[in-house]
Parts: sequence; structure tokens; C-alpha cells
Amino acid sequence: MLIGAVVTKMRVAQRSGLVQALTAFTTAGGEHSRPPARSSRGIAVSDACDTAKMGVDPRGKDLKRYLSEDSGGPVVMLNLLRYAEGGRELYARYAEALRETFLPRYGAEVLYAGEGSTALGAESGQQWDAVLVVRYPSRQAFSDMVADPDYQQVTQWRTAALTEAVLQATVPWPTEHSAT
Repeated sequence: MLIGAVVTKMRVAQRSGLVQALTAFTTAGGEHSRPPARSSRGIAVSDACDTAKMGVDPRGKDLKRYLSEDSGGPVVMLNLLRYAEGGRELYARYAEALRETFLPRYGAEVLYAGEGSTALGAESGQQWDAVLVVRYPSRQAFSDMVADPDYQQVTQWRTAALTEAVLQATVPWPTEHSAT
């Protein structure tokens, strides 16, 4: 099972200390030096739109759709992060609170955390600064976490730290798509 093998490898990596990398990679210092993201027409994204207004946090309508598409069981969330200038340090504060308080409170675990590296099959400037893969026991657990008043006090650090983010729920492939 290909997906099973990937999850197994991520769990092995987690046991070998990769979870501690969640804070380490966010405090490594300095932002990535890269040209601005460009559209398919070559226009710098910062010229084409106000990146400060790009969504980095889930909205109410998104959470409703997310919950309505619940097939039951655990959910693995893919997080793609692009830092604002100075955002790495703010995200480190958020990541520490997440790791120490909110993930344990809601039964979640970081399966993988790492720096973005070489982007293949993407236009120049479309690479991400960081990637996280987080497993929650259910979609409801994730929704409860983001609605938690204590979480609302720290999520401001995440919002200020990022210029852009993708937060995507994943569902496992059916067994016939998996390989051993």
C-alpha cells in the first residue's frame, strides 16, 4: 500500500524526532530569498493582488463545507505555508502553542513538518516556505479546535505570520489504488 508506506515512513520519522523539528524549522531564522510569485502571464502576484488580504485562516463557510463532506474517521490536513517578512518567528510562537496545548487537547498529531525545498512542476516563485501534515481524530475535532476561545487567542500569530496558506483536508485512497 503506497499511502500506508508513506504514513508508516512519516510515523517512523516522527518517532525519530521530526516532531521536534516543528519548532526548529520555524526558528531557523531568515526568510527564503526568492523572486515574487508570478501568475501564468508573468505578472508579479504582489502587483496583481493585495497578498495581505489573501486567506490564511479557514472561514465559516469553508468549515461548514468541510464538516458536511465528513466521511467519518480521522482526517489528515496538508498545510502549505508562505511566510510574511518576519513571519517565521511569529509562526514559531503559534507552533509552540499548537504543539504544547491544542494538538494534545484535541487528540491531533504532527505527522511531518519540514522546510519547502526544490519545487518541481511549478512556476518560479510558487514554492512554499514550509509544509506540515497533521492528523486529527476527526473533522469535528479540527473544527472544535479552531472554534476554541483559547485557540483564538494564539491564531492571530499564525495569521500575522503568513501571506498565503493552503489548508487542505485529505481522504485516503481506496485500497485498490494503494500499492505494497
